[in-house]
Amino acid sequence: QQAGDSLGANDGLWRSGSWRLPLPPLLAQGERLLKLAGQKQALAELHEGMNHAGEQAIDLAKPILRDAVQSFTLADAGQVMKGGDRALTEVFEKHARQPLAGRFEPIMQQALARLSVTAKYDRLMDKVQGLGLQPQGEDAHLHAYATRKSLDALFGVMSEQEKHFREHPSALGQDLLK
Repeated sequence: QQAGDSLGANDGLWRSGSWRLPLPPLLAQGERLLKLAGQKQALAELHEGMNHAGEQAIDLAKPILRDAVQSFTLADAGQVMKGGDRALTEVFEKHARQPLAGRFEPIMQQALARLSVTAKYDRLMDKVQGLGLQPQGEDAHLHAYATRKSLDALFGVMSEQEKHFREHPSALGQDLLK
């Protein structure tokens, strides 16, 4: 829940530093040239808007993560107890990643459109293609890319928190008492 609370908050992804959603690879590859071509502001707006769209989607993850806990099996519990620093996160990911992706993607599409990020992306991709670079794979659909990266961030933060609680079990008790 803490991962969703921190990343799903206003500016949660954008200000997270290590979990900020990166520009799609093709735009990152052409970033220097795009800036030289006067597209610095458009790139910045796209980057920030994509992160804000991710925050909106992540904020809605809590019910699906709760449902995932209810679907845990005894085998999952054994994996968590015997596993390493990411064992619980891996079980969550196994049960929740697909349902979250299904829930995030339409939210991401709407948020990207509402924030005018999709239009900026399309314009920038036209310019990048004019430079001879062609979109492939994850570059082709911004909402799919942003959805995947948002989920990577959510499970990444969960993994960091899990590692912290495994190293400092008393911190878990303190968090539960808050």
